[in-house]
Amino acid sequence: MHMFRILLLLLLTPCCIIAQNGKKPAANPVSQGEIEQRAREAQQAMEKLTPEQKKMMEQMGIQIPVTSIPEQNKSNPAGQSGFTGDIPPKDEARIKQIPGSLLTDAGLPSYISKTHQFVTGRLTPAAANLGEKFYQDLKSKKTATAVIGNTASGLWVLGRVQTALYLMGKAMGDEPGNTDNLNNYAAMLTMSGGEPQAIPLLNKLNKQFPGNSTVLNNLGQAWFRLGDLQKANPYLDSCLQICRRHPQAAYTKAIIENSKGNKDKAIMLIKESMGETLSLDKENQLRKWGYKLVPDDLSFPFKKKPDPLGLLGFKHPAFPKTAAEEIVLRKEWEQFTKEVQEKSLQLQQKLNQLIPVNKKMEEAKAAQDYYMNQGPAPVLKEDPPMPFARRARLKLQLMEKDGGMKFRLDKALKDLKAHHTKMKPEHQAYFNAYQVLDRQHALQVGEGKANKDYCQQFNSLADTYLSKWNNGHEALYDEYLQQLRLKLNEEIYWLQFTKNPEEFAITLIQYQQQWLKGLLAVSYKEIGEVSTFESCFGKLPESHKQFGKLAEFNDIHCIYHSELNLGIGSIVSSCNKMITSLEIGSLKLGLTQDMDKNTFGDQFMNFNVEISGGRSEKVKLGPLTAQIGAKGVLGIEIGRNGIQDIYVSGSVGAGVGTNQMDQMGDAGHPAEMYGLGVGDKTLINVSAGGRISLISGKGSFNGVEMDILK
Repeated sequence: MHMFRILLLLLLTPCCIIAQNGKKPAANPVSQGEIEQRAREAQQAMEKLTPEQKKMMEQMGIQIPVTSIPEQNKSNPAGQSGFTGDIPPKDEARIKQIPGSLLTDAGLPSYISKTHQFVTGRLTPAAANLGEKFYQDLKSKKTATAVIGNTASGLWVLGRVQTALYLMGKAMGDEPGNTDNLNNYAAMLTMSGGEPQAIPLLNKLNKQFPGNSTVLNNLGQAWFRLGDLQKANPYLDSCLQICRRHPQAAYTKAIIENSKGNKDKAIMLIKESMGETLSLDKENQLRKWGYKLVPDDLSFPFKKKPDPLGLLGFKHPAFPKTAAEEIVLRKEWEQFTKEVQEKSLQLQQKLNQLIPVNKKMEEAKAAQDYYMNQGPAPVLKEDPPMPFARRARLKLQLMEKDGGMKFRLDKALKDLKAHHTKMKPEHQAYFNAYQVLDRQHALQVGEGKANKDYCQQFNSLADTYLSKWNNGHEALYDEYLQQLRLKLNEEIYWLQFTKNPEEFAITLIQYQQQWLKGLLAVSYKEIGEVSTFESCFGKLPESHKQFGKLAEFNDIHCIYHSELNLGIGSIVSSCNKMITSLEIGSLKLGLTQDMDKNTFGDQFMNFNVEISGGRSEKVKLGPLTAQIGAKGVLGIEIGRNGIQDIYVSGSVGAGVGTNQMDQMGDAGHPAEMYGLGVGDKTLINVSAGGRISLISGKGSFNGVEMDILK
């Protein structure tokens, strides 16, 4: 308790110093050196606290200091001159623990048993006990070993690291030769600080399945984490030769290249890695190296439909070039304007109905009522995570920074206004000439009138003016609409991935309203009327561009859908939401709250999981690979805050239901699928099918690594 009080005093002292800022200075100001010394003493004292004392401090609202980078990473290790703090120091002691001989089939069961004992001794009792409960429950139902392994992998995906390690160890004891489980166990060990225990398992898999990119990557990551770059590099290079956009191998290789001073190559590798998955680590690393992302750096597992809103269906009447055409087209323009205004009114009425039920507004009102009137505390519901939201938001941000679409739209509008300015003198000249004719002939035009012969003069005047006014005007108008169309379509497509369905329904109407405003923005007679007389014509010409009924907007809805069966539940994802469910036999979600929950967020690193709906000729056995070999592969990148990104690869085949999915191009590229307005069928539905591969990776997170087994 004495140590707890000392730490409390040390932590509160800097707060008192800071609190004086802005007031009169302290009589004896504390030097920077003294502040740093007290911070070091606080850190040392914190390390001696018991878990109960730390928890008490957190409940008191006192933030426990954490060093951003472990001491071992702050300096370059001996013998590795030129390497930065991103490179782990070479851990000779743990490297010596790795057996020199290759594991045999006969020796594998004994090795698995010893490894499981080693792992269990380092897990929390609660996590191990819960893992045993899961195992006994699954075994009582005669669950296949492959499914138990999938269950362990699913627990890992959902962040229950220690329980997953225990359960996978039990599954390996039942069937040591299951290669999918063997790879996943090795990946778990690697990402938990058990690299020496993982490498013999991976060496055996590499001997059994040469050229498997998942195994090669996992070997490279294990040696990298041990600080042996001489051994890590060949495995990472081999993996990238097979799959140049491997999301983890390319990232780790980039860290190595940058440490050697090859920043350009490192940036190229990160960009290749982002071709599959986008994670915060990769964004931050590029930012740290001074590279600014551009929209083309981001790829999606969809091929965007060119006109998701259906704006190309809206056709305006033609622009008249003669007096006769003006008489005919005037009626079409009046009808066109009326229909646009009616549709605008309908949209506003629909919007008025949607806004009050918008969940966000309801929550805001509840919060206001609570604070203003001290009513019941509001219940704020969290939206489910959106699998592509970060990528789509970044796409929108980069588009805004680029400014290309806005520039082209502004230019088109500027050109229109310039044409109007240019034509104002022409209209004034027309108006003056018209008044002269008007006075001369007192509008005695038409059948039965005294000056019928002078119709030709009025028509000629109108023809001359309309020809000048509308020469190029229609093209300028269409260019403006084209640029507006491109901007609205591009933005609404990416916005669907960033908003919940209720919010998106409102945004969609607002974008439709913007389009209708654009249609009403320009007509053939903005700067003044032109007078034409139907009585001057015996037979009027037919419109050469007949206007019909105003088009309808496309019904935009998400047609991307994937359902991943993890053995313990599922992850169902669509364009703008993702729902994760967890259930293992009689053990429901409520019983999983003690599953190593507190340490996961602080220690977890990036990794990938790939789930396949079928096998191809290239992948008959062994762990799934990141290259396009398995049909219907869906990959997920996991970070400390859960699922960061999802990518789809493969072609139409077993386990994949699709109504529009192109064949793959270069190896490693995601499948191209249309996103909006294609149809009502599900694009892709991939089941785990007994095959889940964990792909380990390098995560920075300020140097904090998951070291359960160290």
